Amino acid sequence: MTVIDEAGRTTRSVVHTACTLDCPDACSLAVTVTMTSEGRRITDIDASPDSTFTDGWICAKVKRHAPVSYTHLRAHETPEHLVCRLLLEKKKKKL
Repeated sequence: MTVIDEAGRTTRSVVHTACTLDCPDACSLAVTVTMTSEGRRITDIDASPDSTFTDGWICAKVKRHAPVSYTHLRAHETPEHLVCRLLLEKKKKKL
């Protein structure tokens, strides 16, 4: 499905892809990508209706992944760096 605004620009589309988690199901996904003021963003992740193997089902972890993808906690840093940064932020709040 593709949604087009009055200026003829694509504002929302569904991209069919596969889950990248390392589990035995290899789920097919229907990922909704929406054009926002911040650029293209994943706004919904659902099971692909075309997959007979997973029968329209995906795990809760992947279903809830769209909002988590853009949080400030999902920085490209190692777990050790993340822990250090969060501890420093907590310490600054106390000062």
